[in-house]
Amino acid sequence: MMLVSIFDSMKSKDIVSWNAMISGYVQNGSGNDALELFKKMQQEGVQPDHFTFAIALSACADLVALSIGREIHAQIDKSGIEWTIEMRNSLLNM
Repeated sequence: MMLVSIFDSMKSKDIVSWNAMISGYVQNGSGNDALELFKKMQQEGVQPDHFTFAIALSACADLVALSIGREIHAQIDKSGIEWTIEMRNSLLNM
């Protein structure tokens, strides 16, 4: 988790940097770390966007984490964000 330490030391973190880190974890087979970072992002008050949700659902698909995927699905519905094709594909893969 050295990258998370480096990421924590960044002064300015926007949604793009969060998405890049979460996506990097998913792409490198570290879905659990990706979901932890997804939670941390929300704890720090950063609202997920449609990219973040698609990435998080992909992590759930890779981990076969259906219960977490259901929670994220509920968050999407509550957020009012319109479902994109990428989000729908990630949900179907899950």
